[in-house]
Amino acid sequence: MTEEQATKSGEEVIAQLRSRRNSYYNRNKFYFRTDDTQATLIRKYCAKNKISLTQLFDQLLTNFFNHA
Repeated sequence: MTEEQATKSGEEVIAQLRSRRNSYYNRNKFYFRTDDTQATLIRKYCAKNKISLTQLFDQLLTNFFNHA
C-alpha cells in the first residue's frame, strides 16, 4: 500500500466514524407538520414570550408528561 492509499484509507475511516457519531447525536430529533394557522400561533406565542421553539416544545412536553 502506498502512502497516498494509506492516507486516503485513513480519511475514509475518519469520515465513516464522523457520520456514525452525527447520526448518534441526531437520534432525538422529531419532526412534525402544522397548518399555517397553527404555525402562525406558535410563532406569535414565542415572539410574545421571547422564547425559542425549542423552549416552547420543551415546556409543552414536560407539562404533558408530568401530568399524564
